[in-house]
Amino acid sequence: MSRFVEIGAICQTTQGVQIPKSKTSTTLYDGGYRYLYIADFLTDKSLSFVDDDYDIKKVTVNDLVMANTGSPGRVFKGKNGILSNNLFKISFNLDYVSRDYLFFILSSNIFQSMLQKQMKGGIQKHLGHKTIARQLIPLPPLEEQKQIAAILDAADALRQKDQQLVKHYIQLSQSLFLEMFGDPFTNTKKFKLGTIRDLVSEVKYGTSAKANEGGKYPYLRMNNITYQGYMDYKDLKYINLSEKDKEKYLVKKGDVLFNRTNSKELVGKTGIYSEDEQMAIAGYLIRVRANDLANPYYIWGYLNSRHGKLILENMCKNIVGMANINAQELQNIKILHAPIEFQNQFAERVKKIEEQKQQAQANLEKSNELFNALLQKAFTGELTNISEDIIDNVIPFPNRIPGISTTDLHIGILALAYEAHKKVGKERQFGHVKAEKIVHMAESMLGIELDRKPIQDAAGPNDFQHFNKKVKPRAKKAGFFVFKGNKSTGYVLEKSSQFSVIAEKARNALNEAELLTGFENLVKLMLKMDTEKAEIFATVYAAWNNLLLDKLEITDEAIVLAARDNWHEGKLNIPRERFFKAIDWIRAKKLVPEGRGKYVSKKQG
Repeated sequence: MSRFVEIGAICQTTQGVQIPKSKTSTTLYDGGYRYLYIADFLTDKSLSFVDDDYDIKKVTVNDLVMANTGSPGRVFKGKNGILSNNLFKISFNLDYVSRDYLFFILSSNIFQSMLQKQMKGGIQKHLGHKTIARQLIPLPPLEEQKQIAAILDAADALRQKDQQLVKHYIQLSQSLFLEMFGDPFTNTKKFKLGTIRDLVSEVKYGTSAKANEGGKYPYLRMNNITYQGYMDYKDLKYINLSEKDKEKYLVKKGDVLFNRTNSKELVGKTGIYSEDEQMAIAGYLIRVRANDLANPYYIWGYLNSRHGKLILENMCKNIVGMANINAQELQNIKILHAPIEFQNQFAERVKKIEEQKQQAQANLEKSNELFNALLQKAFTGELTNISEDIIDNVIPFPNRIPGISTTDLHIGILALAYEAHKKVGKERQFGHVKAEKIVHMAESMLGIELDRKPIQDAAGPNDFQHFNKKVKPRAKKAGFFVFKGNKSTGYVLEKSSQFSVIAEKARNALNEAELLTGFENLVKLMLKMDTEKAEIFATVYAAWNNLLLDKLEITDEAIVLAARDNWHEGKLNIPRERFFKAIDWIRAKKLVPEGRGKYVSKKQG
């Protein structure tokens, strides 16, 4: 068990300084220094600068920062700057205290709960130096702190990844509507314009009856629909209905639910009911049933599209207070009448995306539980006794190979792969794209750490930023090789004087790590592939591996959805059949991924 110490015994707290806005600048100037508000620890969109006259109020990346008002107790990792007066700097001796360990401990639910109970003030709570100083926290030896921080950091990265995946699936449904039906602003697909009224058979309000504790039916209210258009069943009340009211107020699978009354920012939230259980709707919701001209998912998709949201906002822009869109106004909203077969295809794809999102949501709940359990163990001083099984779940594969830097190993792998291509007269095929595919497969299949951060690019799993900024400059400067050419003609590797030196160094390192045979077999396998085949192989493998890492159900359709439809718009030019064939080939060659390689993230922006 760790010993417990008062924060005041190991840390010093310093409150920031209030500087009038008239003495700040939004542009950096000679002698200026970053002025940090709470918002600056959440985003870098709006910067402020002040004169460098406040040494004692300065904070660095080695410090922690805690809010004393606004969001009192919230903890941030430090940035270089001068703190505003609603923040504390928490400084400490790095020879005794790990910044990352302390950050996790102060962010824990246990610590935050203790702190919240001791804050002063009524509605507007605030936090004082003495309150922070007297709190007891566990303090194991420094090396143990670092080990605990590494485990928590890996667990935190896992839940952040799960959060991003859920967000990705939400955005995917929205972008799918635009992809399939075009932008309603321009109507490039020339669909007939009509109204929602043309597409529905029934529009009914919910009941205004009050919920009761012993009610039979779950009672859906406006808080059960998210702004993004998804149903949230976490906070349900219950209600009884008479026999005659059941037909009026119960919902069934495929009903569109429209939030008619809310703030003007939230009015018009639209969900679609997809459960088998019978539930009732409250009076602030409208139940919409589609006719034969529409699939309910199409109406739902439109009202959650960017165009639909803007229409709803404009209907309420002059409203003060609660806004309302009644059933007649809802039915008068203009909508493109896309062919029913397109609508049905959209619905099927949305349902598949929703299945994946629900699995991702379940994984997020598990990763949150894991992180919070580890954090609780850290606070009680029990994390050092954690089992190896749990550590294996959060410490990532692949592994570093000793005796060679990751950049030189990356260069050496390229040299070895080029030699193999040249032996069979295929060196002209060894350009940027194929080189990246071989490197990615070496990292994800064989577990060779090369410090890449692959993204879902048009040409498959790539980290061209690392390739262009680290690998190519090092290869050129050290006299190993250069890539010559351009985007239109393609790139070809050209040996330099030290080429054989780096090739031999990489060969020896791989051999020592007992990975040389595996690498040679991988290159031999990919020698026969042209650039596009290598691209499809690496993309299918990466998408499949992502699904495993996300603990999602593996089907051929799910893999193709991830590798083609949801990967990058550039992939849509390749027929789906080629991806299914790649799956069969991977199985036949016994190359099925195991969910151990690097996660390939969505390209930002």
